[in-house]
Amino acid sequence: MNPAIKVHLTKLFLWVEPPRFQAWPELLLRLDANVTYPTTASVAKAAFGFQPDQAGNVKFDEVVFNLPGWGKTRSGEPILRGIGLLEKRNEGYAISDAGRTLAKLYHSNSASSEWKAFLATLLLNREPRTRVMMQLLVQPDAVLRFAKPSWFGGRSQDAILELPGTTLQPFLPKSAKDTPFHHLIQNRAKWALGQWRNEPEIQRADEIFLVGAEAEAFSLNDIGRALRGSLELFLNLGLVAEAGGEVTWQAAMATQILPSELLADLGAPIPTQLSPEQLIFRCIRELSGDNGFLVFSELRQHAVAEGIGDPDQLVDSLIHQGVIDLVAHDYGQPIHGEGLLGDPRKQLVKFAIRQHSTPI
Repeated sequence: MNPAIKVHLTKLFLWVEPPRFQAWPELLLRLDANVTYPTTASVAKAAFGFQPDQAGNVKFDEVVFNLPGWGKTRSGEPILRGIGLLEKRNEGYAISDAGRTLAKLYHSNSASSEWKAFLATLLLNREPRTRVMMQLLVQPDAVLRFAKPSWFGGRSQDAILELPGTTLQPFLPKSAKDTPFHHLIQNRAKWALGQWRNEPEIQRADEIFLVGAEAEAFSLNDIGRALRGSLELFLNLGLVAEAGGEVTWQAAMATQILPSELLADLGAPIPTQLSPEQLIFRCIRELSGDNGFLVFSELRQHAVAEGIGDPDQLVDSLIHQGVIDLVAHDYGQPIHGEGLLGDPRKQLVKFAIRQHSTPI
């Protein structure tokens, strides 16, 4: 029987400002790809010119805290420092193949989604707390609900992750120890390591225990802010959507952005393959109220999440083809957003689907 292995896990600290996920590729582009830096502090200094204080520390060196990946402690035990954009080399740190790829994709076209999708894939393959959080959120009917009806509205520690049959507070305050989220991660320890499971000592181990970098308990310190960085990236890509403070996984968009093997590893549901027209029919049926009206901006949001590039043009085309009828329309309120084809008179719309339309 192979022994149980302890894996040390450093605290999670991504980019300083959660919405600025471009901070990592920008940092990598400031480094010399042919240089091995002696410490992560020297990486931060090389990238940003930070000057050491009297104690020898570099201010804000946390910006590179989770860039290294798999390594060893001084006593030779495995430690996971981050997602591996830097790799250990000759007792120092150099840009890894993953780091070079991210920097190249960003440099080639910083406005594209390609580098964002690559970064999201790395996080979902290599960051244990992010992996467990998203494994829960991809479940059917799972909802991350904030205290106030907006993106990260209210105190993060009051957010609730609602799952079939249970609820969880994933973003507890700094002082919280031994939380349900700790237990969920620990119970999935080997799975949570993701691609790091390919490391030889992990492959040989029957059981994995996650411990802190120095203490026995691994850190979930300020986890709400830490995970917000990943969630901001996922929101930008359309992997999650938010409405009224409720965050849900967007399965159809995920199949277009993430590798199929990663989705299978997360246990993400594979959506039924429907045509764009069928998706519009489904949106109409699901979003229409008792009076038959729906808010067109909500239909647009749902359709985009399902991978439809221009819902307005598709709906307009279906109307002109006689596939659906625009029975009535009306002005809404500012909260109802932009109407069909930008027409404020069509913020609220009522459709009728012709009987000969393909059923779903």
